[in-house]
Amino acid sequence: MQMSYVLLVLAICAVWFPSIPLGRDGKLPLWVVFFMFAIVAGLTSAVLQPFALLSLGALAASVWSSRRVVNKAWATALTCLAGLVALALSLHVFPGFHNMPLIVATRLTPDAAPFTQYLNFDKGAAGLLLLAAYARRCMVGAAWRAIALRTLVVMLATATAVLGTAVVTGYVRPELKLPSIALEFLATNLFFTCIAEEAFFRGLIQERTISFVEGKVPGKLLARFCSSEVAALWISVAISTLLFALAHISGGPLFVLLTAIAGFGYSVVYAWTRRIEAAVLTHFFVNAVHFMAFTYPYRAG
Repeated sequence: MQMSYVLLVLAICAVWFPSIPLGRDGKLPLWVVFFMFAIVAGLTSAVLQPFALLSLGALAASVWSSRRVVNKAWATALTCLAGLVALALSLHVFPGFHNMPLIVATRLTPDAAPFTQYLNFDKGAAGLLLLAAYARRCMVGAAWRAIALRTLVVMLATATAVLGTAVVTGYVRPELKLPSIALEFLATNLFFTCIAEEAFFRGLIQERTISFVEGKVPGKLLARFCSSEVAALWISVAISTLLFALAHISGGPLFVLLTAIAGFGYSVVYAWTRRIEAAVLTHFFVNAVHFMAFTYPYRAG
């Protein structure tokens, strides 16, 4: 794998590590160091062109500003701007990125549609910045233990619901396999898909929805049925599930249905734990089981 991508993966991992002490009171997040090296490596290897620095800088500036301004209206506006720039990066709207193809037009089984997988520096970088700035994370062992059982329950239920529906509708069929590209695929899927998407849909969209609704809901009618906290959680689940499904609309109606079921599971486990790791692991588990035990990505027509 090209060094810029290795360094980007290390930057994502470093989000969970302590900052580097600087002087008497200063601290430098370790992930920032790796991210800067990743950018330099990308520029020297033509993965990035200088123009890419504009979009990455715009996202970094909007994220940093949104965390520091006191005025709530400005903070909200800057957070929305950060979300829009991150979305544009994930959709490869901005120029200056030459993403590396990892798997090209490959059929894993005779009846499977061919698929291609890219190492998307733009999407991975967007996910990193959102993860570091907005996502609630498990920073100690006790936090991991607290989410373990809930994550496992939702993980199994979500995989069963998504893949069971996919089998019943003929989208996939059981096909147990361990292809030679499994390690590359799963690592790329974890760092450049699952973490990036969960940082956006759960760390940014769902968490900010919870915070907003807790301050506005319930009215008198809603208060009869649930507390503001419960209302905030379920409204956030509904919004993030809907947006997650709509983001996959290019895959067709059946794929939208499957991603809606999956997104509901990811949203529920995040609402239940309020930790990004629970949503990432559930997302990754569903994708990994799909890849290794069923037709991937789907049965050819």
